[in-house]
Amino acid sequence: MSNKNSNTKVSITKQNKTPVWVWFLALVPVLSAALFLAIAAGMIPAISLDVFYETEAGETAWHTSSILVLLLTMAAWVGCGFVYGYFRAKMAASLLTFHAVPLLCVLVYTVCMVIALFGGGDIATGITVLDVPLTVESLALLVSSGMWLFSYIDSFVYAIIYLGNFGLYLDLVFMLLTFIVGFAIGKSRRLKA
Repeated sequence: MSNKNSNTKVSITKQNKTPVWVWFLALVPVLSAALFLAIAAGMIPAISLDVFYETEAGETAWHTSSILVLLLTMAAWVGCGFVYGYFRAKMAASLLTFHAVPLLCVLVYTVCMVIALFGGGDIATGITVLDVPLTVESLALLVSSGMWLFSYIDSFVYAIIYLGNFGLYLDLVFMLLTFIVGFAIGKSRRLKA
């Protein structure tokens, strides 16, 4: 009789664990990074890297392809968050696993900015790392590739207000919030089921 109870507990425990295949969804951001780099390199000419542009008449217009890519990226992030939430993954582990590269990029960027500000380096001229001059602009460009397709958020906000180097943080916050929305929807669906 006690053997039945122990078998029941094991099966309940197995049901409460997140399936291993869910963690492989962390490869979706890798696909997003590859797609972003292909767009930035001009390998996909149908998709523009810029969201807004100026016409010959001087009016501001937008590239529909860029907006569609951003919307599809947001849908993918919500979908992945949904799957993590639905299959009982922990929120903190899901966020860290899925967003490891963007979090690392923001950390590196912040450390370099602090070194540039307080280490005697000037933001306008940049800093020198291993005798190679590294300007804040080039660093921002390198680190922004870690935001992948969410870098289009900067373009939207830039049309309204100039954020300077803080657009990277906006990308990260928007990326995390999009994932959290999907996670919450998935968790609530699981609780109803």
